[in-house]
Amino acid sequence: MGKLRPSAGFSLIELVVVVSIAAIVLAMLIPGIRQATDSFTLRKATSMLIAELRTAQALSTSDQVDVMFEFYTNGSSAPGGLRYWVREPGTTTWFEVRRVEDPEWPVIVHMAGGSGFPGCSTPADPGHHCTVFKSLGYLTDGGEVKIRARSGGPEWEVAVNAATGRVTVNR
Repeated sequence: MGKLRPSAGFSLIELVVVVSIAAIVLAMLIPGIRQATDSFTLRKATSMLIAELRTAQALSTSDQVDVMFEFYTNGSSAPGGLRYWVREPGTTTWFEVRRVEDPEWPVIVHMAGGSGFPGCSTPADPGHHCTVFKSLGYLTDGGEVKIRARSGGPEWEVAVNAATGRVTVNR
């Protein structure tokens, strides 16, 4: 009788079957992972936007100054951002208080037609859209801004009420 050879590992067919099953499972999971990631990114951006709006509103009421809130709208695929400015009382001089950009700001910002937010005035970029918190905390213009996690991804609409500064989110 000859010697029995111990098995040396997996056969090629076994490896192909295992890799194929793993590829099929991964292909089924990727869309769900992408959707969950987009949802998380939009939640984070919405929370940041609301927090920054509240901070700008609180600054305007506590210091009795005008605060210009600017939405960056850098096109359909580049991340946008936020920035706000304070006008020194009794002057026309504005200075920048805070800027939130990529990588801190994770989403694309764009305006729908008739969003309600007008183009910015100096010193902000006239190509962007702005609103101003007055010293009593109300806005000069309310409107809607749309945010998107990635180009072609899901979009959330964030509406800001001019009279109260209240923010509502439509998913």
